[in-house]
Amino acid sequence: MDAGYDADHVLMARISLPRNSPEERVTQLLDTVLPRLRATPGVSAAGAGSMMPLMSMTAITSFPLPLDAGQGKPTSTRSLTYMITPGYAEALRLRLRDGRFFDDRDGAGGRAR
Repeated sequence: MDAGYDADHVLMARISLPRNSPEERVTQLLDTVLPRLRATPGVSAAGAGSMMPLMSMTAITSFPLPLDAGQGKPTSTRSLTYMITPGYAEALRLRLRDGRFFDDRDGAGGRAR
């Protein structure tokens, strides 16, 4: 069965920052590590993600709902959250059916710049 990606010759490393590390620290780490990995001879692609295909790890994020959703009261909900950087899909050699992979034009807010 075609899984949609090719994990041959893919190296994965897990990096854990202290719990509640500020987003700026995560960004600083990625901005330092990923360019160095991409410049390493023999590396064709490098990216980062909060999960890998078929792993059981998930992250849950809370966020506020508009006031009218909570009948005027502050209300929040939760959702599963997965984050990836440009280069993640290429490193896994995902097969793109349509469109394009994420790249540096895609901002942290989820909209293409």
